[in-house]
Amino acid sequence: MQLMHGLLATGTIYLLSVHSPFPIWVKWLLPFGYFTLFEYGMISRNYALAFLLAFLFVKEWKKERASFLRLMIYLALLANTHLLGFCLSLLLCLHIPWKEALPRISLVSIYLLGLALATWQIIPPGDHPMVTGLDWNKMTAWTSIKQVILTFQESFFPLHDFNRHHFWHTNWLEQQNIDIARMLSILVAILPLWFFRKKAKSLLLFYGVAGGVILLSALKGVNYERFHGFIYLSFILLLWLEDGDFHLSKRRPLTIFLALSLSVQLLGAIHAYYQDWRYPFSASHQTAAFLQSPEFQDLPIIGGYCFGEALQAYLPRLRYPEHPDESFCRWEIFSPSYLDELQTEDYYSRLLRYFLPYESSTAILISHQALTLTEEPLLRTHETKTYELQFIPLPSFTDNIKQMESFYLYRLQILPHTTN
Repeated sequence: MQLMHGLLATGTIYLLSVHSPFPIWVKWLLPFGYFTLFEYGMISRNYALAFLLAFLFVKEWKKERASFLRLMIYLALLANTHLLGFCLSLLLCLHIPWKEALPRISLVSIYLLGLALATWQIIPPGDHPMVTGLDWNKMTAWTSIKQVILTFQESFFPLHDFNRHHFWHTNWLEQQNIDIARMLSILVAILPLWFFRKKAKSLLLFYGVAGGVILLSALKGVNYERFHGFIYLSFILLLWLEDGDFHLSKRRPLTIFLALSLSVQLLGAIHAYYQDWRYPFSASHQTAAFLQSPEFQDLPIIGGYCFGEALQAYLPRLRYPEHPDESFCRWEIFSPSYLDELQTEDYYSRLLRYFLPYESSTAILISHQALTLTEEPLLRTHETKTYELQFIPLPSFTDNIKQMESFYLYRLQILPHTTN
């Protein structure tokens, strides 16, 4: 998987470095940007494939005699890489003169088939939490809007917190002065209106992708940095697509903006690469190696939904409190009933309820947050019986990049409470 991903990322860099119309300084800086080198280059996800296909489309489109068959194949495949890839595919197809395309309806059907397949995969079932668990009031609240405003600044200037090895999804400027970060983000959001003035299709593509990123972040309830790269790389894609009207040497404001963004991207990539060299991305491998010692072989291991997929490859016997009868977590746990349960039942009561079916007095508890423990016995009641929960701290594994895959281990004992 890593080899395949490396080949995809290398292919994208090859297209930008060899076939793009950019000046040599842009071709040198682009491959070493944060998103191209680290987020989409080192982390094995499907985004590298999306942009390889997008840049293949642009390369083909800029030919004097472009192959309509290749264009349709690239767009059809792009639509099936990711929801944002689907959005980008639809917006790219608007650049095709469809009056010339309609006579070749048999080739257009390839793209339509790709869209149909992607749509079938994208539409969630009626009981999916993205349908049933939406909180429109929260999505439109001022606190959410203030976070959305930062999206453009984070897309073009991904400079992270230098003082944390858990740097993922942090931003140095926002921590220094959040108001300046918001003003910069608003400016970055407005600048494409000037850069692509009189280019309606390009403006539609840029702000369509940006709108897709913002909407997807709102639907998921998190502002993932990996989504932001779609805004940045769509901007680069448009500069290539419109290169006949964008001679950077004659567009000083655009050149300055691009140089600043590429310079910050380079700094962000150097910092991320250095941290990746010092620390593993996830602490799952070290955690699993520790728990596979003979001392813990006969003890049930209880994890949680936030990190189950990271540990499952190394710990087949890991069980999830949310679904005790299953050996792998299900994303459906974010249902309204489960979210209500989280708000009405405290962590330790829920832990007791999930633990009791194991019929064991001792287990290993894995948490992605350190528990606040006191010297007083922790008592909880379940079905009229009172139990004492005892937590004995074990080694923690937190020297890694992704904070949600840092692990705190405890030996958990649950005993019937007796009064003297």
